[in-house]
Amino acid sequence: MEELVEEMPEKVGNDIRVAAVAGEKVYLDVGKGGGVKVADRFQVAHRGKPIRDRHGTVIDYEEAEAGEVEVTEVRDLLSVAKVVQKAGPIARGDMVRPARH
Repeated sequence: MEELVEEMPEKVGNDIRVAAVAGEKVYLDVGKGGGVKVADRFQVAHRGKPIRDRHGTVIDYEEAEAGEVEVTEVRDLLSVAKVVQKAGPIARGDMVRPARH
């Protein structure tokens, strides 16, 4: 699986976000050019509070799992996915990463 993640283009797994949510449909802000394929699965997480070092510099953010989605359609500029596992609300701006099984 790690090999598959390494082969994915730069956009996949690095900076994919939820663009919109309509019921059980989740729209991702990556399309054909991003290397996403039908049946790809992604984990969705909310970005939480900042984590700061002892000097007060933000070094990361807390994350809360929101669920997992599976791509059902890939368009030029976006992908459509269905929710396959829900751990919390999925919202615009949530982070999306390749699912690891």
